[in-house]
Amino acid sequence: GLGLGRIPEDLLSVFPQLKFLGMDTNRFKNLPPRLFRNSSRLQMLDLSAGEGPLMNRLKTLPPTLFDGLTDLRWLSLEGQGLDLDGLPAGLLAASAKRLRRLVLAGNTLNEPGGNMDDLKKLPVMKPVQYV
Repeated sequence: GLGLGRIPEDLLSVFPQLKFLGMDTNRFKNLPPRLFRNSSRLQMLDLSAGEGPLMNRLKTLPPTLFDGLTDLRWLSLEGQGLDLDGLPAGLLAASAKRLRRLVLAGNTLNEPGGNMDDLKKLPVMKPVQYV
């Protein structure tokens, strides 16, 4: 990460062919609601907190954040400390068909179901095997 702190909402529109994006360790506290609207080819997105003083500290995610991510296959929100119960309903709806890996470790889930009902639409994911 670069410790950016902020990202303009239209920044990714100049990279429509982008397939992988690492956004960890950038001091992000929030993200623009339509950041990924032109990122239909993006397959891997790392929005994990990262490490050290440049960690992301997202408090919530806008309801339309992932709307353009129709080919997303891998998403990490690891370590953000997000209240998963409080995330907007439909947040992963556009990505549910192709998403195969969703990393949510380091976040809070008190009430299974609720606004995370999108998870029920995800195809069965293969468990990670460690060698």
